[in-house]
Amino acid sequence: MAKLLLFGALVIGAAMVMVNADDLIEVPKEGSYEVVNIDVKKSRQYATDLGWNKEQTEDFMKMIADDDFGVRFKNEGNNHFNITFYGGGHASNMEIEDGKELNSKNIVGIPVKNKLTVEAKKLTIRQTYDSGKHADIIWTFQKPDIMIINHSANDHPAQITLKKDDSVGKNHAG
Repeated sequence: MAKLLLFGALVIGAAMVMVNADDLIEVPKEGSYEVVNIDVKKSRQYATDLGWNKEQTEDFMKMIADDDFGVRFKNEGNNHFNITFYGGGHASNMEIEDGKELNSKNIVGIPVKNKLTVEAKKLTIRQTYDSGKHADIIWTFQKPDIMIINHSANDHPAQITLKKDDSVGKNHAG
């Protein structure tokens, strides 16, 4: 049993993609990415830390656990991004713009204020909830065609690794 657990830990560890500064590329103008690896336990902790109710948390978990979970985004100009998350049978839209705090909804429809900071090789989103709680979400892109989303609330980081896939969202109801 111990060998099986050790093997499982090694497989999971090997699947995690670490962000190597030498492999980072500039933020693309647009892209479609599907999930490769996600830390479900830490993602659930993220939802708990932000005070999401049980239904919101379960919607989030269903969405990110879907084999077809993915994200499409496009820079509409002036670093104004239109983002759509797909998974769990539905789509969730969000808009963000560099340097501006926009009223929006998060991935499960909770009202938030999103403030985006655009740098050459990463996007940082600060989501602030009505409760005053906040989340930091950092998107980086690396060779070859990998997107890493690091999301954190109350210093509990979680990571989602995605790979480029132009078919993301084409067969989802929105």
